[in-house]
Amino acid sequence: MISNWFKDPTIYGYENLFTYNNSGQLVNYKYTLNGHPVTYTNYYYREGKLVKEELFYNLRLKNTWKETTYTYSSDSLLIKKDIYGMDNGIKTSMGYNYYTYDDKRLINEKYWELSADKTPITVQCDYNADGLPSKMSVQKDTLYKTVQYQYLAKKTSKIHVETNATSGLSREFPILVYLGNLKKFPIKYDTEYSYDKNGNLIEWKNFLNEEPQSFYSYSLQYY
Repeated sequence: MISNWFKDPTIYGYENLFTYNNSGQLVNYKYTLNGHPVTYTNYYYREGKLVKEELFYNLRLKNTWKETTYTYSSDSLLIKKDIYGMDNGIKTSMGYNYYTYDDKRLINEKYWELSADKTPITVQCDYNADGLPSKMSVQKDTLYKTVQYQYLAKKTSKIHVETNATSGLSREFPILVYLGNLKKFPIKYDTEYSYDKNGNLIEWKNFLNEEPQSFYSYSLQYY
């Protein structure tokens, strides 16, 4: 089955094509520009779980692609991810991740981005009494980032981030840092959320080092 959710060649000339298997799992994603494939990704499954991805991003070189493999525990929890680069048929490790769980909740991740350096990044996850994430602590050598979550009626009401990293550690809650606002360290970033009586998001505000950065609001009508 092929699904094409956006096609407007008269304006942009690109397509996003998705192919699924009989179980409804994505097996191929293809991005084309002006009718020519730019990138495509193949997905492979075993016993219903994703076990490998193949990303072909330079179609002029047939033996060059990126491969990601996934390993699971006996109770189907992801415990390892390996990333490889294939260059003219030569396979090179680009990074890998290890995952640890407690009561089937992720509590620790350790990963290496070998394309950057060999310093591991650790992610520690804590949860509140409702089982919702309460804190995420990220560490890479002397760099760190902490992300704390507050809730109101089990909906996220505030996210508070502190970090001493002006670059890197961007995977865990990326922050758009403007150099003019880097007046003190650690960098503090807050996002506050407001909801209406029906529980729908109607407003959120962003602050960097306690200075307003952006504000978004929605006006909802109910019938």
